Order: sequence, then C-alpha cells, then structure tokens
Amino acid sequence: MSSCGKDNKGEKKYLVTVVKRPATPEIHAQGIIYDAQLREVLQAGDVVRFRSFLSNSGHALPNDMMRDLQKMQTLMHKLIVNNSELTDLHDSSRQWLDSNTVLGSRISLAEASQVTLEEKLSQDKPKGRTILLRTLN
Repeated sequence: MSSCGKDNKGEKKYLVTVVKRPATPEIHAQGIIYDAQLREVLQAGDVVRFRSFLSNSGHALPNDMMRDLQKMQTLMHKLIVNNSELTDLHDSSRQWLDSNTVLGSRISLAEASQVTLEEKLSQDKPKGRTILLRTLN
C-alpha cells in the first residue's frame, strides 16, 4: 500500500506500508537451527571457525573484513557480549574488547558510529592494533 501527497514546498512525499509475510514453519526452524549453531561457534571462541561458519552459512561479510582476523575477532566478541545466552563468556569478551578496541565493550555499534574521530583519537589507545568500527546508514 502506498499513497502520495505534497508537502508545503510542492515536493511529492510518499507513505509506504510494508507488510511482512509471516515466516513459514520451515524458515522459522532454519532460524532456530542457525541461532543454535552460531551460539555453539561463539561458545568455542575460535575466530577461524567463526569465519568459516559465516561463509558456509551464506552470511559472509565483505572480503576485506572476512580476511582480517582482528575485525572478525572484534565482531565475534561483540556478538558474544550481545547474546544473553552466553553470559558466562561476557566478562572475558568485554576484557578482550577493552584491551583491543578503542571504544571497548561498553558502547554499542550504533553509539560508536556517533563518536567523532577526535573523540576516538583522544581516548587512551590500547596495546596492539586498533580497529574503528562504524555502522552504515
């Protein structure tokens, strides 16, 4: 369903309503299986296995990210911290993120995208390589 109107500047504005069809039982079951497999891979904490899992499941990321183990490890630890079923791993993943990324574990990716470059550079830098993550709008 969509409708068109004009604003006070004479420009067309559209209102679009997207209706999402409910997932079939098969798709729902696939999602449950994928989530369980991902949890198992994250529980193992092996970044190479995590990267292989993403590739094999059809959820591969851009090549430059897939090749960079540091970026993959950062993503893996962010997923662990955000998974409520992996609370036993949260502390170790937060420690890894705090030691290996500029923004650490206390900030979401959405919040990280709002931090200015000056703020990032003014923070104490961790030892080793630093990766700055940003979200795409």
